[in-house]
Amino acid sequence: MPKQTINYADLSQELDQIIVKLESSATSIDEAIALYKKGDKLVVELRKYLETKQNEIEVLTSINK
Repeated sequence: MPKQTINYADLSQELDQIIVKLESSATSIDEAIALYKKGDKLVVELRKYLETKQNEIEVLTSINK
């Protein structure tokens, strides 16, 4: 199975949608918990993505020194 590429903008948009739903008073407690768990996983993915990109930038800048 090919590795799925992570798109920061898509993950960030999905997290934003979860936040909007969580802020809605129409969200049940069970749905809110499920959304919170999904949002937590997205935050982890976004952090990993940013760390990877930061490492890439550090490698590139160290090569040019």
